[in-house]
Amino acid sequence: MIRFITLLALCVFGGTLAFAQTSNGNNVPTSERPSSQPVLDQSRMTGAADTYCVIVAVNRGFGWATAVNYSTFKVDTCSTQSIETLTAASARAQMATIDEYDHLIVTGPYYGTMNINNTQIFNPFITLGNLRFSEVSRSEFTWLDAIANPAEAMRWIDGQTSYNPISTRGDVNFVWFAGKRVYLLVSAKGQVYIMTGVNHKIAFGENGVHLRNLGDYLNLPDGWKFETKELTRVLTMNSHVSANVEFEHLIDEFGNFYVDVREFDGLFK
Repeated sequence: MIRFITLLALCVFGGTLAFAQTSNGNNVPTSERPSSQPVLDQSRMTGAADTYCVIVAVNRGFGWATAVNYSTFKVDTCSTQSIETLTAASARAQMATIDEYDHLIVTGPYYGTMNINNTQIFNPFITLGNLRFSEVSRSEFTWLDAIANPAEAMRWIDGQTSYNPISTRGDVNFVWFAGKRVYLLVSAKGQVYIMTGVNHKIAFGENGVHLRNLGDYLNLPDGWKFETKELTRVLTMNSHVSANVEFEHLIDEFGNFYVDVREFDGLFK
């Protein structure tokens, strides 16, 4: 019983990091130099104004964890230069007046992969370094999540923090047009997750890894697939009209963001 409780506590912390941790991945070629323009294949960025960086502030307890997700989206424009000047230690010190967080992760920039991002920002911004961030969502992992998803819990315990869905609440309003090329993760259970944010390094094809060959470098869990599809119709994700504003969020090992697609029959070709 004690060992079981200990494992749950460990997977709680790891599960929260699954939302935000990034790595450079394995087996990455080094012969190609990054281009001066994003390598988004047939995708189009939502625009320079939609370039954003992310801070995930984690609090954890015995059997639970909460990640408060801050973003520069719509409150500031984030570049590689500006985010590199902001360390997790300095951000944590500046956020001490808001709350004492156990762990902070600073990452970005990211580019939206949808055609339109109408997500609204409701919370006031805070200034960290030279950047402004606003709280955009909260992610939670509980004992019940570990019990319901033992396979994911074991991956967290083993230190495999990617590909672990975590329940998230926040405003979402994305639109992809028919014919748009999209990038998908399909779990062993058949659940589909669509990429919503591509990491700067992948967007620019740094080290030769970009969207059109990303699947060759992902260390997917058994039974998972990475797919590139075209939409047969408009895909809209709008938390304002959804019966359930809670969604599942996950990342791959390169730090790209995905959210779950609830209804996908006949959506892709």
